[in-house]
Amino acid sequence: MTADGASAEVTTFPRVNIEYVNIIGKAWFGKVIEAEATNIAVGSDKLRVITKVLKDDATDEERKLFLNESKLYRLSTNHESILKLVGCAIEKMPYILMMENFPIGDLKGYLLTKASNEEFISNEILMLMIKGIV
Repeated sequence: MTADGASAEVTTFPRVNIEYVNIIGKAWFGKVIEAEATNIAVGSDKLRVITKVLKDDATDEERKLFLNESKLYRLSTNHESILKLVGCAIEKMPYILMMENFPIGDLKGYLLTKASNEEFISNEILMLMIKGIV
């Protein structure tokens, strides 16, 4: 990544090798899109990833905030509770961050789905989850 807050450990990835599959949602920064990245992993032709795409009209402050939020992912690449940042394309706008794909979706969506079930996560399990994250 670059000097404006990004890390050199993350692979800079060519945009032409990203094929968008499905828009998952929108956030303050722009869109979250499921995609396939070609030739990003050794021994794998295509890898399913989740991309965070910064909106084209982002202000300088929003650009900085977008890159600062990505630091958690860059600094915690070996933590089992945090998604890995597998690549980026931040040489020009829109900035793109590529995260590993999490098959059951994001935590908020998972919890909302489970909340409608009778067998919701117990308080004991929730405490164990919190301890694992901290």
